[in-house]
Amino acid sequence: MATFLNHQSQVSSLVIRGTAHGWLMASRWLMAVLLCLQVSDLQAKEASAAEPAPADRLQAAREEAVLLARAGELDAALLRLRNLLQAYPDDPPLIADALTVLDWAGSSAEAAQLAERLVVPEVPDWAWLPWARALRDLGRYDDALQVLAQARNQWPAAAPERLEEPVLRALILADAGQHAQAIATIERARATPGVAEVPAALAAAYVYRRAGDPGRSLQASQWVLNRHPDQPEAWQHQVFALLELGAARRALELGEARPDLFSASDMARLQLARAAQQLGWAREADGQPGIAHAEVRAVAIAAAEALAELRQTMPDTAPELVTDVEQEYLLALFQQGDYAAVRRLYQQLSEQAQQVDGALRTGVHLAAADAALHDDDPEAALALYDALLADDPWLFEARIGRYWALIDSGQYHAAQVLIDELTAEKPTHLPGADGGPGPRYWRRLELDLMAAMHRAMANRPDLAQARLERLLEQAPASAQIMRELATVYRWRGWSTRALALNGTALYYEPDVVNGQLQNLQLRQDLGQYQHAADGIAVLYQHYPDVRAVQRARRDVEDRRRWGLSSSAEYGDSDGFADTGSRDRSLFTRVHGPRLAHHWQVYGWHYYSDAQFPEGSARYDRLAAGLDWGQGPHTAYVEAHTSRVGSTDPGVTLGYAYRWGDHWRFTSRFDSFSTDVPLRAYNQGIDGWRLQAGAEWRAHESRRAQLGLGYLDLSDGNARLSLNAGAEQRVLALPEHQTRVRVDLYGSRASQEGGPYFNPQRDASLGAGAEHQWLTWRDGRRTLTQHFRLGVGGYWQDGFGTEPTADLGYAHHWQLTRLWRVNYGLGWSARAYDGNRERRWYGRLGIEGLF
Repeated sequence: MATFLNHQSQVSSLVIRGTAHGWLMASRWLMAVLLCLQVSDLQAKEASAAEPAPADRLQAAREEAVLLARAGELDAALLRLRNLLQAYPDDPPLIADALTVLDWAGSSAEAAQLAERLVVPEVPDWAWLPWARALRDLGRYDDALQVLAQARNQWPAAAPERLEEPVLRALILADAGQHAQAIATIERARATPGVAEVPAALAAAYVYRRAGDPGRSLQASQWVLNRHPDQPEAWQHQVFALLELGAARRALELGEARPDLFSASDMARLQLARAAQQLGWAREADGQPGIAHAEVRAVAIAAAEALAELRQTMPDTAPELVTDVEQEYLLALFQQGDYAAVRRLYQQLSEQAQQVDGALRTGVHLAAADAALHDDDPEAALALYDALLADDPWLFEARIGRYWALIDSGQYHAAQVLIDELTAEKPTHLPGADGGPGPRYWRRLELDLMAAMHRAMANRPDLAQARLERLLEQAPASAQIMRELATVYRWRGWSTRALALNGTALYYEPDVVNGQLQNLQLRQDLGQYQHAADGIAVLYQHYPDVRAVQRARRDVEDRRRWGLSSSAEYGDSDGFADTGSRDRSLFTRVHGPRLAHHWQVYGWHYYSDAQFPEGSARYDRLAAGLDWGQGPHTAYVEAHTSRVGSTDPGVTLGYAYRWGDHWRFTSRFDSFSTDVPLRAYNQGIDGWRLQAGAEWRAHESRRAQLGLGYLDLSDGNARLSLNAGAEQRVLALPEHQTRVRVDLYGSRASQEGGPYFNPQRDASLGAGAEHQWLTWRDGRRTLTQHFRLGVGGYWQDGFGTEPTADLGYAHHWQLTRLWRVNYGLGWSARAYDGNRERRWYGRLGIEGLF
């Protein structure tokens, strides 16, 4: 905007110059026209003033030169005057005439240097104003004001220059930043009888705009245009005032209506301002209730296209404009979600700024930092946010961005300290009209919500729930709080409860994208797959650039992928022969895409072998199945057969029902069960199994289960078993979680003996702890270490009770969003028929979608 004002300063100078020889000299215009007819004859004469001449000859030569200047022959006039000044270097009238013509020609530096020859008492009346204008053009405002002060002391009372001087003085004061004095001066001038109204109004438009009052500037320029609709400077002031008032579209329209009045740089600035206005609107409107995302996107794209075209047509004479356009183009790229392009352009602009010792706008730095964050590069984002905060430690947007960068880089403790600091800095309520608390401060509410959700992301959803429920008590109709609380309920496993609360939020704010999306995600959690998929598809059509919508659509598409999971184990043991040694197992499952949202075809292969005194034994079984799920119901059916031993086909049926947010009941029937001991299967024994179970889940930290099983063997033996367990999370930190559990088991066989381990009755009681440590994180890639310790006792009828122990250590790698790998080692010890057995084993697993 400073360039606009500098341009207008030059225009104002020209107007004042035009006033000097146009408005005050109007009485002599006719004589000038007549004398201009003699210009061609005057040019033919020898104009040398080097020879001595009488005073009347000097005056005639001066007048001839001035007439040439008034006729537009400024170069010829200046040539004559310079020649005369060589012969008469100290003649005040000649110097005054030369000052006037130099002023008209815009040769301010030469005029100011020439004026130094004048001695104050002998300065002609008409020399003061061009002298002051020259000094103003050179930025020597104090000197210009001093010249005008001396002029006021020298002019006679009736000098016409006295009426023009206040107008010029107001312009100089405005340029010098003395805005209050400038406004007072121009307003007195406009109220003074005899002062030319149009030049004074034009000067007022300039003064007001320099003072940061574009509204009054617009009024002054409109006053002129109402009387002189084509007045060029008034048209310019109108356009620039509208621009500063934020009416970029109207300013551009008026600029395009009179392109002859604006330089290429000025027109480019108007186009830039319009594109920037569109981008600003798009940034503010995106995601707001009642505003279609398609409309926002169309505006952003139009702005980006305008900026791209402007980048190709920018004038080379305005390098600072080139930078401005590039910065707005970067913001347009960010608005469209092209984060990689944002980062590339930011790198280029940063290098250019270093070369010219320039500075990029804060918003551009913020956009680059946010782009790095969106691009899963939190370390680069942190560096940019820290650089911004080094210049402005209280920059709110940078502090918020830094918080999210800390979260994404796994620095949860530092993020919590930062968000708690931000929250404590803001008041809960704005001041009321009566001095008491007014409405709740919206920014503090946002920070309160962020601080609460931070606890949830740091594995403490219970703390987040408590904070949000307190906030909801204070503001029971806040849909924003309801949405966040519903999210926490969902994370705690309470999808039904979350759906009801989110529905209330949607009642208050039905157009909020996050509320609509969460409603669909909760329905998907509850088995309403088709409803959720159709709704997410519609949301994506309207909000394709919203990252949460993109992720939800991606999750729906993942249900249409093929999947693979496979786990292998090798172990060796000593002591008891009935369980075998050097055992190996491999289980692989492949599933196809979801069909019609509810159906899925899958297959699996199970292989297991071990060494026994009589030789090796193995399972090698293949299965194909069909899974179905809708609402609280899930069911599956499998057909399988063995590749070794008995080839009789088998069937598996399973059904599960979810009751509310806490209970789940399961049942399963296997006509050919691989729970038959491997040694028994090697002896030609098989069997069927029936299972039923119930699981209660209070929340993410506490659960319990109960199971009942019946295994019927083909040798006439049957085993009835009961198991129960409970688990509690006792430590929850961002990188560490510890769970403890207690398990109880008991079984009874219908008959004793047999070629396999078959206790008449047995039972076990165990307690264990498992610790998970998120050791490393790089974007989506993580490494989590798992430690397991278990102890207990095992009782067998006829052999008494023996201690048991279990140790385990594993690595779990999240390689990409879709693929995971785990591997680990373990050791266990227990007794069989009174004999101690120790077992070592290793495991390897992989799981993913493709």
